[in-house]
Amino acid sequence: MTATNSTFKFRSYLRFHNTIGKVGAVVSFTELAIRNLRNEYASAPKGREFLERVSRELGVYVTHVNLDLLQTRTSQLHTVSILQQFEEFLADIQREHPARSTWTSKREDQTMLDYVFGHVTGEHTGGDSRTKLEIDLLDHYRIARNRFLHASDAKENKIRDLKERAREHPSFIKLDGPNTYNELIFDDCVICARCSLLLAGKMCQMGRPTDEQIAQMLFNLEERKEISLNTLRAPANTERRFEIKCRNILAATFGMDKRDCGDVVEYLKRGLLA
Repeated sequence: MTATNSTFKFRSYLRFHNTIGKVGAVVSFTELAIRNLRNEYASAPKGREFLERVSRELGVYVTHVNLDLLQTRTSQLHTVSILQQFEEFLADIQREHPARSTWTSKREDQTMLDYVFGHVTGEHTGGDSRTKLEIDLLDHYRIARNRFLHASDAKENKIRDLKERAREHPSFIKLDGPNTYNELIFDDCVICARCSLLLAGKMCQMGRPTDEQIAQMLFNLEERKEISLNTLRAPANTERRFEIKCRNILAATFGMDKRDCGDVVEYLKRGLLA
């Protein structure tokens, strides 16, 4: 099974995909609320009186708000949230990867993304131009995150170059970004989230474990009592029934399509008979 045809997903990816979807929903609802507030504020005869009235009605005391700054600060905060979830995924996939014990130590000057992506995929130079752009964009937002959390003054990547490259990427061509730290908008949050999902997906595609490793990963999960393989040990199993049960377990655990499962089933059978 080649990487490009694989439907295998690390469990850490499946958890991350679910989490980033929830974060994305919060980001979108927040942006909707801010845009609605901007529109109502702009159409009110007196902005201050409008805010005072809404404050009383909703029980949140606000007499003045810089709506442009509000949008920027909110986008900065959402970028922090997205990056935090992505770095948690990187730590998670690092723990999950079957070849983790063979990895070299992380260099002090190396980002977590470069370190994990290189070891999972075997591509230590970033890969194709789209992948390199996705890595560079996430590095741009990582610097923005550090600036927000730690008042870092780290130099930002050349934004003009990033914008020009982003216009050639099908996932970002319609978005207004990336932008500098002090000009972050909703589109930056979208770009950041899409980059993280694209790179996480590529780690599953390019870093698919071998069929034998996938079978061993299932045995390890059972040993840690995270799943049960007892249904595969049922004495009434015919060969056909055993294969169907294996496919169901692989689909539920790693999101694998049945066409990926053939040799994994054989390794599972050997492991259970050993």
